[in-house]
Amino acid sequence: MMIRKRTAFAVLCISFALTGCPQDSENEGVGINTNKRPTTNSTPTTPESRSNKDEFLSVRKKRIPESDAPCESWLLQIIKSEEGRSTEISELAVFEVEGGAYSIGERYDRLVRFTGSRSPDGNPPADFRKWLDGMQLDTITVFEFRADGRSALVFRSLVSGATGISVRYLQWMVLSGKQMQGFESLSSNPQMIFWDKEEQINFYSIIESEPQANAGGPWDITHSRLSPSGKSEVIRAERKVDCKASRQR
Repeated sequence: MMIRKRTAFAVLCISFALTGCPQDSENEGVGINTNKRPTTNSTPTTPESRSNKDEFLSVRKKRIPESDAPCESWLLQIIKSEEGRSTEISELAVFEVEGGAYSIGERYDRLVRFTGSRSPDGNPPADFRKWLDGMQLDTITVFEFRADGRSALVFRSLVSGATGISVRYLQWMVLSGKQMQGFESLSSNPQMIFWDKEEQINFYSIIESEPQANAGGPWDITHSRLSPSGKSEVIRAERKVDCKASRQR
């Protein structure tokens, strides 16, 4: 009788040891530049037993604040004439957690899982992790675009380790299915991205023509389109644009 009790106790101890070991092999070996994962173990904020899609079913939509970057009001008028049907744009509260906050490492993992949950095969595009590696993860904002049954994810961030003039430029990444395209712009407004009448994703980029000059312009404006093959095509590029004069055209 004593042998059976000791055997049962040993089995329970072994079982507890096996189930209690922390597992973190999903993104092992992924470099995050200056956004390194914490070396201490942290308690998971979401149950890992749930599927990716179930985990993000309750992601809340947030109102998008107005932006006032140079040339925006003029470009928005142009976009209104170029876009197809109206696009619904929502900011997604991907990083909200009750009673705490996600660490840098957890934000990285969560972005990978979230993007996979919206992908046709459950995995993010191959180069998405590379893009994340170069971003300042605590500045990333996620947007969802919807129009006529189509959908896309758009990410906005600052580049990791940015200094000088580069701190003013926002990095954008557009994901539509397995297609992805990145660009940089002074504008923080997601409305610079839209579907045109041919149902292709377009975007406008606003760059300083003379980076060493003051912030009053002029500006270089590029209109690009994401082709069905997944490549970026420049539709129109204008240099040294005076936005005030352009509004009066």
